[in-house]
Amino acid sequence: MTTDSLRSAVAGVAVTLAIVLTGFLLAPFISGIEPVGVTPGGHGGPIDLAVKDGQQIRTADTTITVPENVTDATVTEFRGGFLGLQFATLTWIRPDASTEVVADEVRTYVVDNTGTRVAWRAGPSIGRAELRNGRLVRERRPINEIPEDAQPYLLTGAELVLRRPGTGTFGQEGYVAPSFGFVPWDGGTSIWPTDLAAVFGSVLNDTYVLEQMRTTGDQSARTGCLTYSVAPASAPTQQRCDLNLRLDLQRWSLSPSGRYFGDAAGPTDAPYGVLFTVGEKLTSAVWRRGPVPDRAPLWDDDTMVFTSNEQLYLWRPGHDPEKLDGFDQDTLIPRPFER
Repeated sequence: MTTDSLRSAVAGVAVTLAIVLTGFLLAPFISGIEPVGVTPGGHGGPIDLAVKDGQQIRTADTTITVPENVTDATVTEFRGGFLGLQFATLTWIRPDASTEVVADEVRTYVVDNTGTRVAWRAGPSIGRAELRNGRLVRERRPINEIPEDAQPYLLTGAELVLRRPGTGTFGQEGYVAPSFGFVPWDGGTSIWPTDLAAVFGSVLNDTYVLEQMRTTGDQSARTGCLTYSVAPASAPTQQRCDLNLRLDLQRWSLSPSGRYFGDAAGPTDAPYGVLFTVGEKLTSAVWRRGPVPDRAPLWDDDTMVFTSNEQLYLWRPGHDPEKLDGFDQDTLIPRPFER
């Protein structure tokens, strides 16, 4: 073998070794890279709610991988994808994993029970966007007459419900309870009822709004009356005051259909969870007892999903609560509308 041939052979071996070593060293990094997009799969659980995990949103049948890390974001399902709020930026995550910034400087946002409208507050205005033919159509409304600390809480029909936070500690002197205001989106005067303890949402095909009134003018009153009202300014059309609901726990929520309502009730030393079936007459509402929710329940359509003592439960109307393992309420993404 000539000197040139020997040099060529050695060079070839060196190049081969370099390629092999490079592949060996980079393999752990390359193997961990996933293309951004949608892949078959899903969480395979007994619930239809999506789950967020890092850059992934896992639905019942697909996995959506997005550029942003959504683990720490406030994510809500939206028809046509998801909405995520992170670092005051509200982002629409489409089904194909592409993203679109909806608004900046956002503190809170709410999605209505159709899953097609979202409202938020940004600076001196309230913004709203509606999904039309696969596009988000935005509009804003100045809110000079609305308190600076009021934030969007619910979208009910043509009204936006705002919430002002309470001050002080519940049950102690100087405590001021949270208050709720109703803003007609198409114009008109905002209304802030003084005896309103909570607003849950629309019921009976948006005929009524389910609310809770304090039994007295005392803002620290623990119990109240569950009521139907047609408009915030009107007197309750129906009322029920014998439920002993626990206002101080604030663990309530209404199903997207408006047919079922979850809350905590009972005495201070022995509270219990309740699942109401909301009917035409509030006085004839059917309710069942169960574990006390640790926080406000989520809903998989009309199935209540909640934790009690850090154990996740499914509570289907007409059935006893069932334990659900392998999921965490912190990672479940709420869906405020019916599938």
